[in-house]
Amino acid sequence: MRDWNVLLVDDEEEFVTTLAERLRLRGIPTRMSTDGDEALRMMEADPPRVVVLDVLMPGLGGLDVLKRIK
Repeated sequence: MRDWNVLLVDDEEEFVTTLAERLRLRGIPTRMSTDGDEALRMMEADPPRVVVLDVLMPGLGGLDVLKRIK
């Protein structure tokens, strides 16, 4: 599971921090972002194998991020 490289994207910082911590405790490398634009920059620099997106976020929402990923 160490090669998973997960990116969590959610505007609720407490939620994304807690989820990232739980995944890391299980040995899964995890990065997080609270902003769609930042998430896209992170993906460009180091593409993750798994992305978990919040659909409703201020600014660039999860569906918009998904469209740009594709």
